[in-house]
Amino acid sequence: MPDLIGGLTGKRKSRPAESEKRLGVVGRDVEPSRDLSRRRGQVQLDLVDVASAGPGLLQPAGGGPDRREDLLLEKAATSLASALNGLIARPDDPTARAEGWKGAFLSALGQGMSAPGLGTAVALAINARWPVPKAAIAAILLPYSMEVASKSRLEKVATLAGLFGEDIAESSPQEAAAKAVEWLRTRLGLLKVPSRLKDFDLVLDRLVESARDARELDFMNYLPRAASVDDVFDFVKTAF
Repeated sequence: MPDLIGGLTGKRKSRPAESEKRLGVVGRDVEPSRDLSRRRGQVQLDLVDVASAGPGLLQPAGGGPDRREDLLLEKAATSLASALNGLIARPDDPTARAEGWKGAFLSALGQGMSAPGLGTAVALAINARWPVPKAAIAAILLPYSMEVASKSRLEKVATLAGLFGEDIAESSPQEAAAKAVEWLRTRLGLLKVPSRLKDFDLVLDRLVESARDARELDFMNYLPRAASVDDVFDFVKTAF
């Protein structure tokens, strides 16, 4: 089975990239690696779900009158953030683990009704060519996706800070958005998850091919703002 947890922490794998594809879009691998405990694995899998829910939350509000997908993803973010905080403090906390599985379920439902974003496209494209789990790439890219989204959908990113449990009562939208990004980067650091794509020994010049692959994905034609291959590669360089 794919070494998802080892990939999150930057450990190299000998399996080809094709083995990672068997996980699917919302697949989760709960088999622990030999050098990581099952409890730590639960914490990192919760982070995987946060990274999975994030792209949907950064998209424009759903067109339906009930905003069903937005509500599901917002509730998922609240549950997953609470679970992640609890599991970092106490990895065997049964309440936090239950909250994490609740958030994972809501996240899967919301993702099924929402459009993927630029970060998702890049994660899929890099994973298709290089032996790096797409969950690890998604976790690295999410803070950068949030920063990009802040330029056109500031309120969306600012809302995440409240969902993550940050106090934003007296914060401006810009300050709240910055708090959301910092919250996520802090948790990535606590879990020793790489913060940049170069930590996986990727070669920037070769990622031009992945940028081209990402742009050719069908859903990229429906992003709120059109993105060229150069735009995608600029995003990759930011996260590199």
